[in-house]
Parts: sequence; structure tokens; C-alpha cells
Amino acid sequence: MTLAITEFDTKMHDSFEAGEIGAAILRRWRFIAGAAALGLVLGLYVVMTATPKFTVNGAMYLGDPAATGGNGDQGNFLTAYQNTGTVNTLVSLLQSRALVEKAILQTGLNASITPVGAAKMPYWRWKYVYGRAIDAFAPRSGTLVAQDAVISDPGSSGFGAILKFGDNGHYIATTKPTMLRKAKTLFTGVLGEPVSQAGVSFVLKSADGAVLPAAGSRYMLSVAPAKAVADQVLGGAYTATAGAGASDPTQVADLQLLWQNPYQGAAFVNQLMRDFIDMQLSWNTQSASNTEAFVTSELAKVEAQMQHADKALADYQARTGILEVSGTAQALIDQLSQYKMQQTTLELKQQALTQVLDSLRNNNGSDPYLISQIDDPVLTNLASELATAQTQLSSQSVTLTGAAPEVETAAASVASLRQSVRALLLNDQKIATRNLQNINNVITTAEETQQKMPAESLEVNALTRASDVSGRLYVMLMQKEEEAEVSKAATIVDSRIVSPAEVPLAATTPKATITILGGLILGFLFGIGTVLARRAFSGRFQSYEEVRRFAPSEIFGMVPLVPQLERNASRLSHDRQTPFSESIRMLRSTIYQSCSAPGAKVIHITSATVGDGKSTVAINLARMLAEDGKRTVLVDADLHQGRLHEFLGLPRSPGVSDYILGRTAMQYQVPGERFAIVPCGTATVNGSELVNMPSLDELFEKLKIKFDYIITDCPPLPVVADTLALARFADIVLSVVYIDRTSRHNFALHLSALRARNRPHGVIVNGVANAETVYGYAHTKRQTILTRARQIVASAL
Repeated sequence: MTLAITEFDTKMHDSFEAGEIGAAILRRWRFIAGAAALGLVLGLYVVMTATPKFTVNGAMYLGDPAATGGNGDQGNFLTAYQNTGTVNTLVSLLQSRALVEKAILQTGLNASITPVGAAKMPYWRWKYVYGRAIDAFAPRSGTLVAQDAVISDPGSSGFGAILKFGDNGHYIATTKPTMLRKAKTLFTGVLGEPVSQAGVSFVLKSADGAVLPAAGSRYMLSVAPAKAVADQVLGGAYTATAGAGASDPTQVADLQLLWQNPYQGAAFVNQLMRDFIDMQLSWNTQSASNTEAFVTSELAKVEAQMQHADKALADYQARTGILEVSGTAQALIDQLSQYKMQQTTLELKQQALTQVLDSLRNNNGSDPYLISQIDDPVLTNLASELATAQTQLSSQSVTLTGAAPEVETAAASVASLRQSVRALLLNDQKIATRNLQNINNVITTAEETQQKMPAESLEVNALTRASDVSGRLYVMLMQKEEEAEVSKAATIVDSRIVSPAEVPLAATTPKATITILGGLILGFLFGIGTVLARRAFSGRFQSYEEVRRFAPSEIFGMVPLVPQLERNASRLSHDRQTPFSESIRMLRSTIYQSCSAPGAKVIHITSATVGDGKSTVAINLARMLAEDGKRTVLVDADLHQGRLHEFLGLPRSPGVSDYILGRTAMQYQVPGERFAIVPCGTATVNGSELVNMPSLDELFEKLKIKFDYIITDCPPLPVVADTLALARFADIVLSVVYIDRTSRHNFALHLSALRARNRPHGVIVNGVANAETVYGYAHTKRQTILTRARQIVASAL
């Protein structure tokens, strides 16, 4: 028996046909429709309770690096090196956390301050109260803004307080009162003045800049950490992209922010664009400003030395009358001046090398002016290649992870170029140090030679030399200062705001139509998915085709699925043109063909589980046999829970149990019908023992004499074992299988038990969803409607 069950269960888990799936969906159409309706309602709820969000757009021109660096002139390093940045790098800077957090603090995006008791603005309120007018979010008289709101505790999740205003913009901040704790004063403040108390600092301002909150008005202040708001903004709410795409971007960046307050969003985008321009300018001019400051300070020193030397020479000439020096002395002075200029040039080069090495060591960008002072073409080319490689690495790091092959290759290239630049700088530094030492030795020798000149001309020679050297150094440093100023001017960015962010006129989300239809579709798909999942895991038969494919016995008939409204009426259907009636007639014809031998026929109707519809089939089969002129009796052999008498409106006893126990058996003629019935009889606790008593054999022998067909309504097997004992009387046993109700496992046990009795067996499939396509050829839609209407009226009366 166990082997038979295992083999049967193996068959049951084979793949289902597409027609079976469609039948299962049609059978559960009410559930699917309910799920779709629920999805529609949920979609509507989501839309109405959602907070409207608006897309704020802005655009800015990022400059044109190719315009200044595209001539291919490697010697003009001052412009070529400076403009190696790409659009992708600038876009990455537009999305940097530091820039975003700064704009958040400046515009108060992380602080909310609303009047106490003010209603929120869900979509339904905005739509039906304000008519979806954008002015519903506009700052009004008394609207306040908290700028530069910073929470000192980095681990804090936020700060909240109640602000109560007095006269002239003074306010008191208190904690929010609760049922267990009264409000506690935190600090006091004045509108427009910075506050730094209770772990939070901010500046509270009036949105319109003039109107003060009324005395006694109260506001709810909520401050979120700027980092948390930046995470939200950078997590998808804010994007910055270059126009034509990542492969060939334009110089115009489009900025978008999805935010619940369109006015706050516009202020944030505009502030971020201004901060970007300021940051870019500050970064580009910082190193050039340092270089200019260095040259300017040196120039001031030389200028002071030159003035002192000129005055000393003039005073000496006036006092001694010696106006000129000898030709030999003048030549020596000129030579010393040249040496001094070379010495100063080498010192400047050493200073530039030191600063560039420090910048490279700290991973900072190098000043192009400083690199130009080193005067090394190889270094110029390597620095340009390094800047390009760093730009490519920054661009790839935005869209790829650090483990990506492209990023690893770019990082290796940057590291290699850095090493090459560092080695070249160290080599240039050694050469400059050696050259400076050589020129110092030459100057010392020249000064010693000058000391050997006649004493009367020694002083004038020294003063003339000091004046001449200072003058020449001053001219050279003036030239260097002009170059530094040009370098600083060249770093001025030409980024511009092309399109300031404006307040949008329509909300981006929620998308009412899409969300509601999406809810409907998701509900519909959920309903279908649930039906299919239930079908796959229910362990019950799901279609007529499945029963027909796996049942080892002959299929005697299929009974259509009857709507709930018609189930009571179908137990004794008098409508001759319904699919249900046609299915019983087909069952009757099959029985005629299978039971063609002469003599009375005993037909047992049973099932594998309770509620499979065997009693309804038994009643209607008896009626159809009687209508065909056959003497038919219906026997309720379910001595435990027989209900045929209830369906037909007859008393329960006397009946089968009474006859077995020696009482007189009563035979009832069903009112208005041609068949008779023997009810189950008086209830008893030992029904299983009664079916094995000899008196039951006598009952069936007597019924065979009087009737052509004996339809026996047997209890379900294996729920009750009585059917096995009753099988000794059966000419044929018919098992009713109800689609989506009969357990496959129970049906396997049912078949295995009947197989041991070796009686002719057949199967009736009940609850077939598409049976009307088989039995509905003479049953029009209009007839169906009229029939159901008559049944409703009859049941009401």
C-alpha cells in the first residue's frame, strides 16, 4: 500500500498543462479580482498619503579647458598643465560630500521649523485643499529658517525643541512635554543671532527678512545631522551629469534635486552652484597666491637693499668727490652682479623644487608657475601626464569600484608617474644645490679679488657694486612678480551659472495614475501568483485533466463547478437544460453502458474526503434514473453523519439503522419525485459495527427485488471504514473527486483500500470549472440568466 501511494504521489507532482493552469485561474477569479481590487485600494492609499516631491533643475557652464590648452605647445606649460582637468572630474566635484554638506548648512536643508500644530502636507491635502498649487509650499509671513544648524555630538540622531517667542524676536527653547515629564528650558535666543547651546548651534532667521513672529507663537524645531541629510541627498535625491553622456560629455552640467519642498530645493541647488564656483576659484588660486607672496616678499627686501646701497653710494661720493671707478673695477662689479643674479635664480629654483616636492608628498596639485621656474622640459611633460592620469583615475572612481581592472590600471599609472616625477625632482634638486655651491665659490673668489684693489678705490667699488647688484636683482624680481601675477590670473575659473534653479510648477512624485494602475496590476499578479502557488503546494487535485491523467480507474463523468448561490438548488435540480443536469445525464448513460447485465444494480457513491459532493451526485443520479423509467431507491448508508433526509426535507428515522436493529424499515417516496429513499435512521454510536450485521444483507436483498437501481450514499473513505464493508453489496463503486478540495494523498489511500475489495470502480470529477463548454451546447447565456433568476425568486419565497 505504501508503494502504491508513493508511485501515485510521484505522478501527481509531474508538470501541469497550460490548460490546467488556466482552469485554476478561472476557478479562483473571485479571489484574483479581490486581490486586484485590494491592490487598487492600496495604490490609491499610497498616493493619497505620500508626501509630494518636486524635481528642481539647474545648469552651469564648467569652463572650456580645450580652449586654452589645445594648441599642442608643450613649452607653454603655464596654460597646458593648468587645464588638464576633465568635465567628468568637475562633475565629480559637484557631487562631493563637502560641497553638499556646506550647501545643506547654508540653506537650512537639515533643519525644519514649523508652527506647533501645523498640518502636514500629504498628497491628498495638497490636491484637494490647495488644488495642487505650488504656492502651498511658499514661505509665508512668519516663516522661519534655521541656517548653519550643527549638532556637536557626532553620534546624535537629531535635536528637537519647542521655541516660544516673545517680543522683538526673543525666544525660549524648551524640550517637548510628555505625559510623564514637563517641558524643560534649554536656552534662550534672539532672531538673527547665532546660538550655541544644548549641543546644537544655528542661526534663526525670518524667511522674508522683516516680519517677526508674533509674541506667544510657538514653533517646533527639528535638526538632523548634516551628514545624514547629505547621505539622503547623495543617495539618489541629487544628481549632477554632463549633457552629452559619459563618453563625450559637454561643458554644461545639469543639476537635479528631488525634494519635498520646492522652494528649499531651489535654494539648495543655487547655493551649491555658487559654492562650487567659489571652491574652484579658491583651489586654483591658492598655490599661485603663495608663490606671488614669496616673490613679493623677496622683492621688498631687495628694494630696501637697493635704496640703502644707492643712498650710501651718493653720500660717499658727495663726501670724497670720487665719482667713478676704474675700468677694471667696473668689470669686476658687473661680473659680481651677474653672479648674484644667477645665485638668486638658483635660490628661487631650489625654493620651487622644495615646494613641489612637498606638494607631491602630500598628494596635492602642483603650482604650474613653480614647475615653470624649474625649467625642466622633461619634468613639464611628466607633470602634465601625471595630471591627466589623476583626472582619469578620479573619473573612473566615480562609476567603478576600487577593485575594477580599469581603476587598478589607472592607479598603477598614477603611482608610476608620481615616482618618476619625484625621482626627477630629487635629481634637479641635487643639481641646483651643486650649481648654487659652485656660484657661491665663484662669488667668493671675485670678492677676494676685489679686496686686493687699491685702498682709495675699495670703498667706492664696494658701494657701486652693492647698488648695481641690487638694481639688477630688483629688475629680475619685478619680472618674476609679473609672471606670478599672470599665473594667478590664469587660474581664474570661467565656470558660470547658466540656468539658476527655479521652483517647479508640478510634482514629480507621487505619480498618481501609474501608482494606482501599478497597484491594480500588482494585486492582479499577486492574486494569480497566490492561486498558482496554492495550486502547486496545496496537495489537492487542481483540474479535471489532472484527475483523468493520474486516476487508474475509468472517468464516468464530470460535474461542473456550481456557483455558491446555486449549490442548494442543484442538489435536486429540476432545470433540464443546465450544464449540471446534462452532466448527470451523461453519468447515467455511462452507467447504462457499464452495467448492462440483467438484474438490479447497486451503485455505491463515495469520496476520499468530506464535502466532495457525493450526496448531491447521488440524489441527482437517482432522480435522473427515475425520470428514465427506472425503479430507483436512494439509500443513505452513512450511519454516522447521513444528511440525505435534510436535503430532501424528510425525517431521519425510521431508516437503515432501525432495520438493522430489528425495527420496521420504512420506505419514503420523495415528494414530487419518482424515486424512493431509505434514510440513515436513528443515530447510533456503533455504526461501523452495524454495517457488518447480516440484517443489512437482508435489506439489500429486499431492495433488489423491488428496484432496478439502488444508489447508496456511502461515507467517505478512508475517513470512515464503513465503505469497505458496504462494498460487498456493490456492483460498481463510484468515487467523487472535487477539484481543488480532494486531497491527493487521501485519494491515494482511498484507491488503495478499494483495490483490496476488487470491485468495479469508476471516478466522477466534481467542480470542473470549464464543464459548460462541454455540456452547454443547448444552454444559452439568456437561459442561464433566467434560470438563476427563477432560482433566486424560488429560494426567496
